[in-house]
Order: sequence, then structure tokens, then C-alpha cells
Amino acid sequence: MRTFIILGTLFALLQLSGCSSKTTATARLPDSTASVGIAVKSPLRKLKVNELTALPISIYNSGDGIIPSEGKADGSMKVFATYHWTRGNNEMVVWDGVRTPLGEDIGHAKSLDVSLSLKAPSDPGRYILVIDLVQEGAVWFQTTGSQTAGLLFTVE
Repeated sequence: MRTFIILGTLFALLQLSGCSSKTTATARLPDSTASVGIAVKSPLRKLKVNELTALPISIYNSGDGIIPSEGKADGSMKVFATYHWTRGNNEMVVWDGVRTPLGEDIGHAKSLDVSLSLKAPSDPGRYILVIDLVQEGAVWFQTTGSQTAGLLFTVE
């Protein structure tokens, strides 16, 4: 703890060294923090209807702050990796994909490997999987200009 005397009034400044590996989000992340790069680390591009699988991804924090892994006690504000399924004509098929907890904070300019929980659409066809992060109840990272990962999948 550092103590400063300014204009005769005592102010205490607590120096925080950073966030823990399970930092709680208490407010909507600023757009400048909600910025990531997402890389898919698997050649998987075919699924069966309603198939549940895990897709290995890497999330790089390109924002100016820490992306917290935890939210409020009611579950809001937690950051998850998730996805949308669309068709080639931008028709939305599934907006809210399965949520995958981050497990730990992602520090500025750091990467985190995650096994994205993925459920295939209920009808066969060709789809685009759009992987994104969401701060629950607050913001989808793509709306801040953050990068998403888009992959073409065949569902049989």
C-alpha cells in the first residue's frame, strides 16, 4: 500500500498487481478490451446431426485489458467461448450455441487454449460455424469489432 498526501488530505492508493486466474466481471467490458483473435486447432469439418463434440481452439487477447473468466453470482457477466450456426446466405440457424467456460482469465497479449463444446445443427446440410466470445448479459465480442472464426461444416 502506498500513502500520498495531497492538499492536506490523506489518500490511500492500493497497488493491484493484476487479476487472478478467476477474475469476476462486474460490468460490461469496454470495446477496447473485448477484442480477441480465434484460431481453430482441428481439421474437423464434418459432423452428424445433433452431434456433440469438442473443437480445440486458441483465443488470443488482442484487447487492452484482461478478459475475465468469472461473472457475477447470478451467472451474468461471465465470459464464455461460444458460436453461431448460419447457412451460406447468412440465414441464422442457431444464435446461442453451447457455452464453454474459459477456465481462467486471458491476460493482455496472452493466449488460452480451450476445448469448445459444440453441438451440430438438427438438420443435415452445409453450415458456417462462427466462433465468438460472449460476456453473458452484456456483449458479444463480434459487436465490438473483435475477430470471429468462421468455418464451413457439412452436417450429415
